[in-house]
Amino acid sequence: MSPIGSRTKKWMGRILLFFLGFIAAFAVLEILSRIFWARLSELENISSISFISRSDLEKHDPFTFSWPGQMGNIREFSVAIERNSLGFRDGEHTFAKPANTFRIVFLGDSFTEALQVPLEETFPKIIEKELNKRMDFPVEAISLGRSGAGTTKSYELLLETGLRFHPDLVLMQFLSNDLIDNSPPLKKEEREQAKRREQYIPPLKQAYARYLWVKSSRFNQLLALKLARLYQGFQVAKYADQDKYGFIHLNTLVFCDEYSRLWDRAWRRTQRFIRQTEALAAENDAGFLLVSFPEMWRVGSQEEIERRMKAMNRDAMEYHWHFDKTDRILRDFCQKEKISFLSLLPSFRKAYRNSRKKLHFAFDMHLNERGHRVAAEVIMEYLLRKNLVTN
Repeated sequence: MSPIGSRTKKWMGRILLFFLGFIAAFAVLEILSRIFWARLSELENISSISFISRSDLEKHDPFTFSWPGQMGNIREFSVAIERNSLGFRDGEHTFAKPANTFRIVFLGDSFTEALQVPLEETFPKIIEKELNKRMDFPVEAISLGRSGAGTTKSYELLLETGLRFHPDLVLMQFLSNDLIDNSPPLKKEEREQAKRREQYIPPLKQAYARYLWVKSSRFNQLLALKLARLYQGFQVAKYADQDKYGFIHLNTLVFCDEYSRLWDRAWRRTQRFIRQTEALAAENDAGFLLVSFPEMWRVGSQEEIERRMKAMNRDAMEYHWHFDKTDRILRDFCQKEKISFLSLLPSFRKAYRNSRKKLHFAFDMHLNERGHRVAAEVIMEYLLRKNLVTN
């Protein structure tokens, strides 16, 4: 054999060996990804995972549909959703209150509507079940949760629908993005920022598809998610000057010291409707409790939160942050107005610190089953301690 043929054969052998090694390494990574799938998937932190909107699903049947928690081929949950005749995610309730029954009307947004878990695993239904075990009279939980409902909409739902059930207690759920939902100027600002972001930052679906080469591969799915986030971060850094907030989302900026007067007006409007909801409940002989729910990214330590924010947007660390800000403002307001207020943030941080088990879905960011149970336990303990459930 000639020297040239010998060298060619030698190089071909090396290429084949490299190719086989690559295949073997990929196979090992794929096996490990499948073995440790649940743990690995929780390492991700994606903001919105479903490529199908609820409005698309409800075009077919607004009262019965399946809500998929899915990013590409990765599925966190799939829940069969049924609505009652009033359009809420709950069972049927008569407007006439049964004798000796204590009724709680729950107001809130998607955290109360809870499309991510079975109905019996939502915090209103857990509270109903547990209180019925402890009380010597029936307790009925009526959920009027609606995604995107701020305190303004919650007040309207109580006025239009909730009072027809003759509640004994009204529980209003608060989330920091309620401030945006309550403020038309901030809502407009959010839409304009979204348009600017779409112009420069690829949506997660598009960025994910860019790196998803083998759809059936769990390893490639994880790699695609990680690369998609890195690519989005690169684009944010590249075009941050095209947005006056550096593409930091408004519902994050609420925890910043330095924000515009729009937030002051949003706070005044939010507090006005909390006050009006409490007054409306009192006029109808019902108690009232405002409960602040924490977002997933606020549950960790200060260092963990700052690390996540820096990973999402390096410009974010140029601001001064107070991640307990909304709870502090609400607590001071409620003390002044003599309104019952409960923040779940300390209890969520304690539960996460003790177990290191997440209370929110890693991708979807709404409460998972454990989060609903922790919320229910803390709320129920508060209701009993403050003697808010009586007949």
